Amino acid sequence: MSATLLVWSIVSIVSHISVYFYELPTHHCPFCLLQAEYHHIGYALYVPLLVAGTCGIGVGVLSRYRDLTSLKRILPEMQRKLAMVSLAGYLLFAAISSYPMIFSDFRLDG
Repeated sequence: MSATLLVWSIVSIVSHISVYFYELPTHHCPFCLLQAEYHHIGYALYVPLLVAGTCGIGVGVLSRYRDLTSLKRILPEMQRKLAMVSLAGYLLFAAISSYPMIFSDFRLDG
């Protein structure tokens, strides 16, 4: 599920979110968000997104090893921490990406 959310988040940056940061309906480049002209906001978007995706995928990968006796004790706690970091990363991404949509004068009509 986290891998799917990661892919859809990247697609949404290219198709919808970046337009609000650029305030141009024709500019969709996800890499221009990393430039100083846009206050390097891309780093604030991409770092929590990639951390969240990696930690969320890690929870799923680690679940394959639940039956190993050496990991039975520590694995649930590790998965819980990874899930919390993933959730925090996705929430931070959602907050940063929704800020210009809510507080900007730019509107996409049509």
